[in-house]
Amino acid sequence: MRDSTVSDVFPVTVIVAIAIFLLKEVIEAIRRARADGRKRRALKTLLAAEIERNHFTIRRLSEVLKDVEAARAAGDVIEIRRDTNGRPMLRVQTSKGESVVPVPVVHTEAIGKHLLELASLDPGLFEQAVATSDALGELERVRSSLVEFVSAKASGAEFVPLAGFSEYGLREASRALDALKALYLLCAGAPLTEAIVR
Repeated sequence: MRDSTVSDVFPVTVIVAIAIFLLKEVIEAIRRARADGRKRRALKTLLAAEIERNHFTIRRLSEVLKDVEAARAAGDVIEIRRDTNGRPMLRVQTSKGESVVPVPVVHTEAIGKHLLELASLDPGLFEQAVATSDALGELERVRSSLVEFVSAKASGAEFVPLAGFSEYGLREASRALDALKALYLLCAGAPLTEAIVR
């Protein structure tokens, strides 16, 4: 009786083909993992930059909301004007003079554009990005409502819900800042301290 060997059961060409296939799959898996790592790092860098821009926006919008509340309480003239580019500017006329400050823009492009990609690359980062996106969406509603309410009040509208609006806006700004800080920590690996004006 003859001893059977591997070459009797499987021809050498089959064994070589299987080995090549397995090697190719391992190499492809390593390549995909490295590519995903590069994408993840790039997305974290993009998100961190957008968070820094929104950090400035939140600080500035909070100041604008405080100015509106102080002017409303004092009975000062509050209005929205547009600059030459159409951007809203808050004008407050007090007995001491006039101040005009821009109403900042909420940045959501990077987070919104890359949410689906984040879902497949990093589920933890995705969950925090969704929470941050929701908070920034609410902050944008606060911003647009501020412009709408102040414009309506300056136009002589009967009822404009400015009383209490600044308090609500400041709560939403604080909530958005907390979400930004949590996402920034995941993206940059450090606490959020920088605010970039862009």
